Amino acid sequence: MTLPLVLAGPILRRVEPKLVAVWVALSRPASLTITLWHGRVKGGAGEFFRSNPATPTLRIADNLHVAVVLARMAPESNKQLLPSTVYSYDLTLVDGTTTHTLGSLGLLKSTPTANGGPAGLERPHLALGYVEGFLPSFALPPDRLEDLRIVYGSCRRPVNEHPDAMAMIDELIADPARPLFDDPLKRPHHLVLGGDQIYADDLWAGQLMLVSPLALELVGTWRQKRTAPLADSFVSVETLPVDRKNLTATNSEDPINHPDGWGPGGPTPIACSLGPFPAGRRKSQLMRVAQMTTTDGESHVFSFGEFAALYLTVWSNACWPLPAQWPTAQQVYAPAGPPGGTTPAPEYEAPLDWATLSADEIEKLEKRHAIKIEQMKRFYEALPSVRRTLANVPTLMIMDDHDVTDDWNLNPIWVDRVYKTAFGRAILRNGLASYTLFQDWGNDPLRYMNEDTAAAGDARRMLLQIARMFPPRASAEAQPATADVPAKPVMDALDTFYGLDKVSKGQPDGSFELATPPIKWHWRYQGPKYLMVALDNRTRRSFVSREGPPGNVAIGAQKDMIPDALPAGLEVLIVVAPLQVLGAGVLDELIAPASYRVFDAKSYGHLNPTPTDAEKLAERQLPGTRRMVGTDPDAIEAWAFDPAALEALLKRLSAHKRVLLLSGDVHYASATEMSYWTQGQPAPARIVQFTSSGFKNVMPWFIGAVDRVLSFAQRMVRSNVGAERLGWNNADAQAFVFQPGHGLADTPPVLRRKLRASPMLMPTFGWPEGTRVDPAHLPDWSWRLTPTLDLRPESQRPPPSRLRTLDPPEPRLQAILVNHTEPGNEVMAYATIATRHMDQFDKLRHARQFLFRANFAQVRFERAAGLVAVHEVYTALADPNAAPGTPPQVLPYLVQRASLDGRADEVRPELAPLQTPAF
Repeated sequence: MTLPLVLAGPILRRVEPKLVAVWVALSRPASLTITLWHGRVKGGAGEFFRSNPATPTLRIADNLHVAVVLARMAPESNKQLLPSTVYSYDLTLVDGTTTHTLGSLGLLKSTPTANGGPAGLERPHLALGYVEGFLPSFALPPDRLEDLRIVYGSCRRPVNEHPDAMAMIDELIADPARPLFDDPLKRPHHLVLGGDQIYADDLWAGQLMLVSPLALELVGTWRQKRTAPLADSFVSVETLPVDRKNLTATNSEDPINHPDGWGPGGPTPIACSLGPFPAGRRKSQLMRVAQMTTTDGESHVFSFGEFAALYLTVWSNACWPLPAQWPTAQQVYAPAGPPGGTTPAPEYEAPLDWATLSADEIEKLEKRHAIKIEQMKRFYEALPSVRRTLANVPTLMIMDDHDVTDDWNLNPIWVDRVYKTAFGRAILRNGLASYTLFQDWGNDPLRYMNEDTAAAGDARRMLLQIARMFPPRASAEAQPATADVPAKPVMDALDTFYGLDKVSKGQPDGSFELATPPIKWHWRYQGPKYLMVALDNRTRRSFVSREGPPGNVAIGAQKDMIPDALPAGLEVLIVVAPLQVLGAGVLDELIAPASYRVFDAKSYGHLNPTPTDAEKLAERQLPGTRRMVGTDPDAIEAWAFDPAALEALLKRLSAHKRVLLLSGDVHYASATEMSYWTQGQPAPARIVQFTSSGFKNVMPWFIGAVDRVLSFAQRMVRSNVGAERLGWNNADAQAFVFQPGHGLADTPPVLRRKLRASPMLMPTFGWPEGTRVDPAHLPDWSWRLTPTLDLRPESQRPPPSRLRTLDPPEPRLQAILVNHTEPGNEVMAYATIATRHMDQFDKLRHARQFLFRANFAQVRFERAAGLVAVHEVYTALADPNAAPGTPPQVLPYLVQRASLDGRADEVRPELAPLQTPAF
């Protein structure tokens, strides 16, 4: 397709009293200016501020030019943006001799627009200003914490069965009954994307078949001349290095013992396209050539162009082919194989042969394909809403695993293997380079402005290296100057910035820590009454052993990300932690470890076969999972699995007294609150965690069923297993006092072992009856973790989750069934209760603690005998009692309130009797 001028954007990024940043991606170079107005306007005279000088785009590749456009007010100027005020903005784009605005590009009307491209590229669109002709707008965070509104979420996988909750944010803002965009206090002041903005490792093959041609257009191709009768072909400019040697092409060795034509050697650059790296058949290349261990990966994106194209297509529909042009089932599942008799890349997986499939097999593939196409169509149709949200809410982002790969830095074995392969490093490098451009640049754009040649982690120089990945050529069809693109010096320079030229460092105690990369990804944003910080829990990890599990932020790195104290006048620390820190006690302590081991028991033999003699000689045939346990990232990465790193983080957080964690990753929504005591402090610090996940991904049905169906799981939740801890800086075997007749010999061995460790971390359950903490040996710290429930009356909950009213009411039913007050009416009482249970099967069930639906959340604060954090989790569900055809409403299906002020009268865990085993 011919590309439009505007590939994606505008996306409103960091906004401060003297700074407005807007991200945009274009297909051609341009210079851009931001103009600001007071209020919601259509533009015209009376502007408040115009940026000067204009911001030029940065050329990344032939048809990819990116800019973070800045409106900066001089520090000495009296002019600045104020809270409690709506501001509108316009972009002026000068493209050669042509000047564009958001209006001239068709972005201010709810009609299809070509985004500055030629006729035929029109795609559905919603007016960015919500009302025809109006400009997009925003409001700064307010002075009062009670007026602050933060929307957040994570985990947006395009092709699956769930609706796109990120599009629901637009419906909340644009609700005609109470439009929030007019109100500077009610509209969202931040949109926080907490990870997995893309699913680089988990595309449907049909989606990759849309992404790959766009990648070639962005990066460019060159004409490969061929002699007759072969026609010239166009080859991708971008190459991927593989650690193999093409034996057939070089005639350097008889390939009889290498049936795919590739043997030891390399790295060899291979032009990246669907020919050598076919959609739906990339997993063997990923696991054997890159040495990764992903549980998905059949259509993992590899090249920078593919990463870039994926970002563009999840934030905008401007570059999507029309649905009529999407691939057929045969094109997805049985594409044409490579020309000639040799495979074009190592570990190439041959496609299905459609002609040899039976009618039943074809029918099954056609049905599967129809389902995926429908899911992708629903995602595509929701993109105008997503684009409008991104244009109107200041957006901050942080990465998680799927933004690069789901097994990213899983353990030291993984790091050592993947970092030592040219192919593995290339995938990580491309993921991080695209993250730089599409996410991090807008988080803190000022750090990308000035080059500091003395700083190894200088963001400006890193950005300029990315711009050197695909240097200009004499013409659009010219062959690149080097066989490898990016050239090796550029790849090496980026590897140094990202720390890919180093491996994990072993410590004397057997633990490991990732080498500190020069470039740091965490960020801070200071509002009028709060400080928001984001944790990088992917590139600053430590590990308890060579096989993991990880400490998601190494203890040494935590001080970089969490300040020692809040600046004066601020009331709360908000921490964006992509991985849950305070996982629900049951899921972290019981279900997650069990699933980790169940995965290993089921899959270890398959993932880790005993190598044959031939495989030992041919290292290339062994997958990255060989002899590795714990290869399921979802089961191994809980913070609870490295208690030392967790406790160090909690200690650092507790110094701030009021802490709110915003998390994702787990594909459900929930809230948890912690009271954290230190010795000598009468009142505890309060650490509250809100989780909203995912935008478009939900925990597998068999985990969700635990909450929705099994009463056993509900009992485990209420038992608070693993919900308290006592901590001593040094081992103290005299810390516990036993009842007469009991002693250490009656204590489970696991607890006796803990008594010898420093720091000494002890649970409050599992002890012989009557055991207490010795008052002369009180712990240095302790904490209690409790679930936060939705305590609203039934009448205030959305109808699709509301329980059916009992008739007769519950007190009478209790009297009939317990006290037998109405002999003969027991059957009626049972039938009444059973009717309500049956009614709930058509509704959302058990949603007062967890929500297993696609969702986003809004965070706000209230004052009620102290500061209270409020978690409103939104989704849209059809109401079975509504009239047919009634569209689902976006409503708060989970509302949880948690105090951020500790109470001196709350009993500390060490002052209560210790618990006997719960089960």
